[in-house]
Amino acid sequence: MPQLNFDVPNPLGQPRALQLIQQFMPQVQERFKDMVKDVEQTVVGNQVNFSFRTMGMSITGTTTVDDSKVNVKMELPFAALMVKGKIQSEMTSALERLLGKPSA
Repeated sequence: MPQLNFDVPNPLGQPRALQLIQQFMPQVQERFKDMVKDVEQTVVGNQVNFSFRTMGMSITGTTTVDDSKVNVKMELPFAALMVKGKIQSEMTSALERLLGKPSA
């Protein structure tokens, strides 16, 4: 299965970012309620494991929150390979908005 793996800067520190990341999947489900189903997530330490279904495909992943970055790893079905870049772009933008872009 193809993987998606990317980092987003975390200007908030681990505790606050972890708190916000835990709210991320419920927000995605609400925003895309016609497309995103069966959202589940568990928190283990600084890691949020998640899964959901969209367009008949199952997506699983892990978000690891460190003091300076958030790392997202996702297992994508082969059918989603053509939109891998779009998925990464949309998730990166959404996480940057959630965490606040670091000032340059």
